[in-house]
Amino acid sequence: MNTKNNRGHIILTYEKGIGNYLNVENIDDCLKHELLRNPWVPNTTYDFKSDLKSGRTRAFRYQWFHENGLWLTYSALEGVKGAFCRICVLFKASIHRGVQGGFIIKPFTKYKDFNASSKIHLSSNWHTESMSRAKYFMDIMNGKTISVIEQINSGLHKEKETNRLKLKPIISTILFCGTHDLPLRGKKSDSGVFHDLLNFRIESGDEIFKDHF
Repeated sequence: MNTKNNRGHIILTYEKGIGNYLNVENIDDCLKHELLRNPWVPNTTYDFKSDLKSGRTRAFRYQWFHENGLWLTYSALEGVKGAFCRICVLFKASIHRGVQGGFIIKPFTKYKDFNASSKIHLSSNWHTESMSRAKYFMDIMNGKTISVIEQINSGLHKEKETNRLKLKPIISTILFCGTHDLPLRGKKSDSGVFHDLLNFRIESGDEIFKDHF
């Protein structure tokens, strides 16, 4: 059964399998949001034993979804069947030291060691960084913060408005001098009616214009 995310985009069930995104660099934000909030989970009758690799006897346990639902997901995709951390798959850490293994770039299938290995994974630098990235992403998607690009655009807009306010008194002073046939400059670059009028504005408390000098 297909679902819709909170923006009305249809998300096909088969698209939500985490195995589809192991080597995908750019995932649509709406889909990524859906994969975090509502990942594909096998139904309770799914035969995990049929996914066992040769020589393995311990199968994935469905109860692990309930115990580790914030990060754990499962891939039933051929070639990558097993447990994954969807946080680390979707928000790959930039750490280059060490070796990324099960849960991140390949399925974890040593289920007899699941509890111990999951604790090690959750305390790893990779998972910690990925969690930070995921939280930042979710805050943006939920409207709790703005992205870096939006912050830059906001800063540029603010700077543009400030510069516009600074130019306004300069232009009005030039027009005033022209209307009253007053010379803009004196014998020196820092003298004359124009310069005196600008100083007068500053002394009168024009804080925005004061920062210009």
